[in-house]
Amino acid sequence: MPVWTAGSLRVAARYVLPPLLAGTGLAAAGRRGAAAAALAAAAGITLFFRDPGRFPDPCEPGVVYAVTDGKVVLVGDGVHVPWLPGGPYRQVSVFLSLADVHVAWSPVSGKMVSWTWLDGKCRAAMLRAAEEGNRQSRITIETGTGGDMIGVVLAAGLIARRITQWALPGVLLLGRRLAIIHFGSRCVMYVPQARYELLAARGDRLTAGVSPVARRLTA
Repeated sequence: MPVWTAGSLRVAARYVLPPLLAGTGLAAAGRRGAAAAALAAAAGITLFFRDPGRFPDPCEPGVVYAVTDGKVVLVGDGVHVPWLPGGPYRQVSVFLSLADVHVAWSPVSGKMVSWTWLDGKCRAAMLRAAEEGNRQSRITIETGTGGDMIGVVLAAGLIARRITQWALPGVLLLGRRLAIIHFGSRCVMYVPQARYELLAARGDRLTAGVSPVARRLTA
């Protein structure tokens, strides 16, 4: 069953109230068809902003879990990320459709070092160009295992173009809610290539906080 939190409902309210009020007014005016359509839109938007709890069970030491739901559309090695130290990195890019939960969870336990918001374009999130040029949040997380740096990009898409931040820099636990992205979006994860192997492949469907994406290599 879908689950909502107070935070997700506050975000949903700005989008749900207009069709809900319109549907109520149309119903009072006897326009049943239009009222039903407006109320169905309100219900659909409410469903989109669901926020179920996600906890890996059992959690494996050294494993990096999916930040968001969605489909893996790109994996890569040898990636140099200007805003992350060292490198190269392995990359996993995930596309979130409108049917996916759009809450982002911390992929590891550790410390959020930084959260940077960059303005930009509003291309469709299924395009690879959305990773670089779209409005986005860039998050740097230092893992509690080995002190590795994990990079996360939450890129807003074509429709609502917003990301609501829930977590602040500081201590993070695995599965902590980081943010909610408004409608279609894209998530990119970066892990140090020299110390991690990828567990996700192109075409895989991921569940945030549950699906393993990478594992730290033993020394």
